[in-house]
Amino acid sequence: MIEYLNFTSITVVLTIITLLHAVWMRSLDLGRIWQKIQPLKDVFDFLCKLPKWLNYYNDLNYNLEKLDRKRESLHTRETDVSLQVTLDENKTGFERRQEVANWLRDATSTRGDVSVILNNLENWTEWNLLLYFVYLAWSGNRVEKLIAEIDELMGPRSSFCENGSLVLDAGRKIPLPSANLLGYKTSELFQEIVGWARNDEDPAKIIGVYGDEGIGKSALMIEIHNELLRDFNIYMVAIDRKDMSVNRLQSKIAKELLGEDLKDEDEIKRAAMLSNVLRNKNRFVLIFDGLHEDVDLDKVGIPIHLNGHIQPSQGKLIITSRNIAVARRMAGHKTHLLKPLSDEEAEELFDRELITPPPNHPDIGSIKREIIRKRCNIPGKVKNIARDLRGQDDISEWRIKLEELVVYS
Repeated sequence: MIEYLNFTSITVVLTIITLLHAVWMRSLDLGRIWQKIQPLKDVFDFLCKLPKWLNYYNDLNYNLEKLDRKRESLHTRETDVSLQVTLDENKTGFERRQEVANWLRDATSTRGDVSVILNNLENWTEWNLLLYFVYLAWSGNRVEKLIAEIDELMGPRSSFCENGSLVLDAGRKIPLPSANLLGYKTSELFQEIVGWARNDEDPAKIIGVYGDEGIGKSALMIEIHNELLRDFNIYMVAIDRKDMSVNRLQSKIAKELLGEDLKDEDEIKRAAMLSNVLRNKNRFVLIFDGLHEDVDLDKVGIPIHLNGHIQPSQGKLIITSRNIAVARRMAGHKTHLLKPLSDEEAEELFDRELITPPPNHPDIGSIKREIIRKRCNIPGKVKNIARDLRGQDDISEWRIKLEELVVYS
């Protein structure tokens, strides 16, 4: 043991002296060593591996051939990823995922390190035998580390190539234009739906919201969309009556998920494609805003069911409809009525939308409240009537508008 330690000590001392000699003679580029391999740490690590130096030396040629092959494979993968992510960026208009950007940066850096060590070995001219042995052992150690780095880059770190899009999802990280939520009851429902979406333990996978036209269903969905952006892949699909066919609905969903329509015209294949895309999302929320009739989720390609145990999924679906029957058939007991504003809230909204001063007349207060009541305190209808009366400073115009509402209500 003592003899081994003595031999080790002598070897370490000789190695340090030889390396200092090489630096002094400018045989090694000290600046490059400092920048590329952090010498203080790596040299000591290398010295601690003294018993393996002979293996590094003996295996160097074999490992160099192996490293060169792996470098070519990495270069091919890097080229493919770079080309694909550029195409995706141009096609969708969305930025590349940070995971992809980091991988491309590290792949380029690792290939550069490989080129440096191969070039240094090819141009090595030192005739000092001890230094020559130490340098080749050092290079063998570095080559093994580079092989491990490439294996990691080609293995777990490149899983994004198979598991999802290379760019940020079409609906993700992009807040939709919105106004403040109107009404205390609406704010309560907002909090309930957001809490449900974030609760992975809740077995209900679908929630429904119904209410009259103009009640604020779309505004509520926009606020929910923007709130959940930080936690989910979230997609909001506005649906018109003409979109209720399976094919048209698939097209709208595909454009939201992928930025483009599906090329295949077969509904079954299209459903399989959409289902596969959604299953590859870690956690997602899909919003169908404005359903006019029931949707067969299996036919469309949405891997969500009322009972999560039937078809396990990390996804959830929120639907809105004017029709209570549609909402209940889609969402079961998780169905909520979006209620009108209170009298005070409706009057506050009316005044805010009116902007201009109302006529200076003792009856204006009662006429205004009656107009609002005829609009049933529904936010959209209150806004529209306030805008119609904006700038009208003649009380007779307000009375005419009230009479029209009485006739047509």
